[in-house]
Amino acid sequence: MITSNTHTWQRRERVLERKSGLSPGWWWVGLLVVMIVTGYPLLQLLLKILQFDGRLSLESLHVAFTGKKYLTSFLNTLYVGLLTTTFSLLIGVPLALVVGRIRIPGGKLLRVILMIPYLIPGFVFAFAWRELLGPVGYLNKFYMLISGASEPLFSIYGPVGVVLILVLRGYPIVFITVIRSLRNMNAGYEEAAEVFGAGSLQTMRTITLPLMLPSISGAAILVFSSSIANFGVPAILGSPEGFYVLTTQIYSTILSYGLDNNLNIAASLSLYLIAAGLLFLGLQSRIISRRSYVVVTGKGGRTDLAPPGPEGWVYTLVLSLMGFALVILPLVAIGLSSITRAYGLMPRFENFTLKHFTSLLTDTFTTTALRNSFFLAFLSATLCTIIGFLIAVVTERSKILGRKILDFVATTPRSIPGTIIALAFILAWIRPIPLLGISLYNTFWIILLAYLSRFLGYTVRTISATLKQISPSLEEACLISGGKNWQRIAHILTPLSVEGLAGGWLLVFIPSLNELTMSILLYSSGKETIGVAVFSLLQEGKIGRAAAFSIVIIVIVLLGDRLLHRVTKGKRSLLG
Repeated sequence: MITSNTHTWQRRERVLERKSGLSPGWWWVGLLVVMIVTGYPLLQLLLKILQFDGRLSLESLHVAFTGKKYLTSFLNTLYVGLLTTTFSLLIGVPLALVVGRIRIPGGKLLRVILMIPYLIPGFVFAFAWRELLGPVGYLNKFYMLISGASEPLFSIYGPVGVVLILVLRGYPIVFITVIRSLRNMNAGYEEAAEVFGAGSLQTMRTITLPLMLPSISGAAILVFSSSIANFGVPAILGSPEGFYVLTTQIYSTILSYGLDNNLNIAASLSLYLIAAGLLFLGLQSRIISRRSYVVVTGKGGRTDLAPPGPEGWVYTLVLSLMGFALVILPLVAIGLSSITRAYGLMPRFENFTLKHFTSLLTDTFTTTALRNSFFLAFLSATLCTIIGFLIAVVTERSKILGRKILDFVATTPRSIPGTIIALAFILAWIRPIPLLGISLYNTFWIILLAYLSRFLGYTVRTISATLKQISPSLEEACLISGGKNWQRIAHILTPLSVEGLAGGWLLVFIPSLNELTMSILLYSSGKETIGVAVFSLLQEGKIGRAAAFSIVIIVIVLLGDRLLHRVTKGKRSLLG
């Protein structure tokens, strides 16, 4: 009997070994797809850096690294990135410590309000603050009305405004990263300090914060990277005052058609962004490599929040004022602009109208942008989900040599600024495809490919995490019963991965719908997207219609997050 069972087991193992591996053809198909979508454009970017006047040369690098305006934009980028990171940490870390350790009254609602700036596209939030603190913004008009002054109290334009908005989008990243680490941390360290008489502030300073340094530094990297890669905020608040960062400088250089070798110089400028990111990453690695930060042990993290005590209502009051001033007021300002007949009028009943909203449905420009964005978002989300699922299956359910290369190439563009990706696609597809003679430039398809490149990593990571949670035993049973690999994928993995597939789809659909950074460089007449439409309306001075369009975007984003929360059971939603 034992011998029979042994032979049966050995036979089962041989069947699984023979049938469980996917064909190497899957790897080659996957690699071909990601190379077309990602690898080829980035290779063209590299080749453009090494050319000048159509010949092999480093002249474009010389121009980019010695030109005064280019050096200034690089220093401005570092200035914005470092200040944004510093102030985001100063706001986000204390916020996470309070919300993560104390059960304050109204804490859940306050968290939702304080997370909203990260969900709203940066250019929309910058526009909202412009309506509040622009030269004729509501707060400045109120100040001039009561004081009789002829000049505004404060102008949001320039470097201060850029940093302010980026900080408001940066502190939620810090909050989310740190609070998750806090909830996983072994509570024994803090409890031991309290037993020996340490007060809450001393415990936080000597125990909690030092142990949180890796998560804090990780959040700092995310904030720094996102702030130096942002285009919409400095374009709306910095460029009008002549304050250029690398993203807006690259945009300006690409559009400088009278400048010789403008695309080569723009490609070389992208190295500044890469260098800044690597510099900050190296600094972070140096800081956290000097000691141990083990915070997850056999004992669970703290899941119960401490009672607020008498200071609880003080925390609630401070956070409420913060949410009102930093989030509610600018949203109210853009809301008022969307229903005011003309820009600059006082918010009185006789000045209110809904014409800006109704025009969104009747104006050809805005209806075209809405249709284009929904089409591109739906198609990019669907294709990213299908391709991402296949890549995740190869990397998680096969033993193909080099499968990690496929994962790396597919997910790398997540960390590359959208401006650089857009430039890479211009360089890759500005000429017709050899042999086919088909041109992708000035078409929907170049925008779609750019979206696939930028957002494919989201679905790969989300679906890979889902596959890790599925036991291989069900697939083994399918194979032993005579099933094929395609049947195992279609009938076992796909149904069990529905939550991850739906979550990945939404994670691509929502940002694709209001994407600006890549679209602004890749669109052509009739191919405008929602983000491009709002930006163009602002440039043309059609403030009321731009505000109405922005309100629509905000509603779509918030509803999308609620849907994401429902589909993923709160695992991916930022508002919880």
